[in-house]
Amino acid sequence: MYVSRSDDALRFILLAAAKIQIKYKFKFKIET
Repeated sequence: MYVSRSDDALRFILLAAAKIQIKYKFKFKIET
């Protein structure tokens, strides 16, 4: 997936990182 604007790429990366963080937070909540 190629994005012409670096802004859009950064936004996509931040969204992906946020989703991963939420997933891990729920994982830790369930495990502990």
